[in-house]
Amino acid sequence: MRGIATHTQAMHAQSSVAVGMQGASKAMAAMNKQMNPTKQATVIREFQKQSLQMDMTSDMISDAIDDALDNDEAEEETEELTNQVLDEIGVDVASQVSNSSHFSFHFWIYFS
Repeated sequence: MRGIATHTQAMHAQSSVAVGMQGASKAMAAMNKQMNPTKQATVIREFQKQSLQMDMTSDMISDAIDDALDNDEAEEETEELTNQVLDEIGVDVASQVSNSSHFSFHFWIYFS
């Protein structure tokens, strides 16, 4: 008796699944009619193309910025100009560095 009840329940469950699958198939067919899969594929390909182009442009801009910021010539020119200005106003950087411990002590006393 139990075997028959279990078999009946299994048949009912399979019938419910089949009805659900039928409804899902109808819904998918309706969506395919509305969305036009070939047009969607074209849109996706265009998106991929534009995304790749944007990535390449971003890389080029990033490289240009890195090149501009990592310019060693600018650092050398800045250092030369700084040294020239310091020389003109009479500041000797070497003597300031050698007296830096004395300066640090006065700085510490002043701000303590």
